[in-house]
Amino acid sequence: MQDFFRTAVPVLIVAAGAFSIVCSLKGYRFFWEHRRAQFMVRLIGYTGTKIFYITLGIALVVIGIMMLMVGIPADAQPIHNS
Repeated sequence: MQDFFRTAVPVLIVAAGAFSIVCSLKGYRFFWEHRRAQFMVRLIGYTGTKIFYITLGIALVVIGIMMLMVGIPADAQPIHNS
């Protein structure tokens, strides 16, 4: 099960990044009419929002690919601050 999550999480991150890039470039209504997207459009304008979502998508794709390439150590434990 742990191997599944090592692969599935990075693949989902790459998919989310690709989704953000494609929706920004194609201008799908459901994407641009969402209230959070509308907030960004009011804040930084349509072109700025488009650049933001494309940059976000590229960052997610790069992070996901790096996670696939490097992997997560089998003995990785969460950090607990005591």
